[in-house]
Amino acid sequence: MLATQRRTNILLGQLIAKVSEQPLPNANPNLNQTQMAPLDENDFVLADGSNLLDVPRHNTPTIYAIALAKAMFTTEELENGMVSPKAGKRKSRTALDPNQVKKIKRLIQHQYKLDEPKFKKIWPHCRRSINQGGNDAKRKADVEADVEDE
Repeated sequence: MLATQRRTNILLGQLIAKVSEQPLPNANPNLNQTQMAPLDENDFVLADGSNLLDVPRHNTPTIYAIALAKAMFTTEELENGMVSPKAGKRKSRTALDPNQVKKIKRLIQHQYKLDEPKFKKIWPHCRRSINQGGNDAKRKADVEADVEDE
């Protein structure tokens, strides 16, 4: 499992490098393509006072997405929830707060300077990583509970 995640992260990093070198079709040459609307810092301050903009940027968006999810959601929320579950597929896990997920998306786009087409290629990998992190946490909690029962 870990080897697969590493391969995914390496491939994702290569994809980002490749895609960011290509100019956008019909792009205005007077505009810097990496410029994005500035973030309103107040939108990314959590209830406990921590700022999501302080979460360190990682080499790959998938690892950064996991770090943001861990900062935004409790372990229990990650274990019992998932990013946009498909209807009827996983009844045991509910959807994570969509507003919080939007913040994760916006921060990934901002930190990695991704336009919409690039982001659409990368987001499914990030979503899968967040969901897998919840699966791993749930599995770890189940194993610990079994050990305590013995």
